[in-house]
Amino acid sequence: MGVITWMEQFMITEFERLFQKVKQITEQHESYLCLTAQQTEWLRSIDQNMLDTHGPDTSSPMLAATIISSIYGALDKDPMETAPVIAACNALWNAAHSFDDYTDHAMSKILTGMQPAEMFMGIMAKGTILPFHIIGQMDAPKATKERLNNCLAKELMRLFSGQAADLNLCSNKDFSINKLEKIVEWRQPISLYAQLACELANAPLDVSKYYHDAGVKMDLAMSLSKDLYECFTGEYADLKNGTRTLYFSVCLDALPKNKRGWFIGLLDDANKNEESLQKVLSELRKVYMVQAFASQKNNYIDNAQQMLKQAKPKEPYLSFLNDLIEAQRPITLFY
Repeated sequence: MGVITWMEQFMITEFERLFQKVKQITEQHESYLCLTAQQTEWLRSIDQNMLDTHGPDTSSPMLAATIISSIYGALDKDPMETAPVIAACNALWNAAHSFDDYTDHAMSKILTGMQPAEMFMGIMAKGTILPFHIIGQMDAPKATKERLNNCLAKELMRLFSGQAADLNLCSNKDFSINKLEKIVEWRQPISLYAQLACELANAPLDVSKYYHDAGVKMDLAMSLSKDLYECFTGEYADLKNGTRTLYFSVCLDALPKNKRGWFIGLLDDANKNEESLQKVLSELRKVYMVQAFASQKNNYIDNAQQMLKQAKPKEPYLSFLNDLIEAQRPITLFY
């Protein structure tokens, strides 16, 4: 069955019910936890910042619901049972995005208008207290909730490590693709979503690993696309900050060795010199650089599809997940 047909028959109808359930769970737990109207406003501000800075079609809520419910369904379970896990993930990643916006100096007005202490308390409550409370109170066996909470706790520590490494990238002299891939893996959500779906279903370890590894490759592919997109949007936050992005590392690898030192020097100067920034952008936009991007992204997508095949999901989830991965493939115009 094709992906459009399945989305028409399942996604549009079932996802509407699933999203309503996720919304109800989130509101219920926020209402229970918040002692004052001010605390409620802190949590709502995190959600609003996500909308203001990333738009109404931002991938995080839809992505969590798509990955978690589809993998859970592929493991022969009822996708509607994933609603609490999706609610927990949305809370965590909305908070993570807000913190990332803070470090990138890209917050919306609703957060910049708050006292710093209020903002950080809101981020901590949304990203830590709320997710663990949702999981702790869900209708599931104790062992299942323990697995989910352990997974979330490890992910938070991994996220913190990734954020710290990201902040240090401006001065880091190691541009290896492997190092950048590891940092991206720590900071992106799809592998977590896949792992949580498997933990909820109590899937065999080998199956969980295949889904997790497919998620890692998808995280890398989507992060690489985000880096490329930034080169054409007019904002260039990472480049202005001198951040070593995955795309920059891929492009550096595509350069002749005698030009790499010059290119790194331009990036180091880009945060204080507009001319250097424009030279970096000009280089990153060249056809052979975009070809290097396409080749690297195709590699990630091929690997993700191989991992998915090894996991042996049941239909129609196999076709849907495979099409979801394939949809990330670069258009042939670029290569």
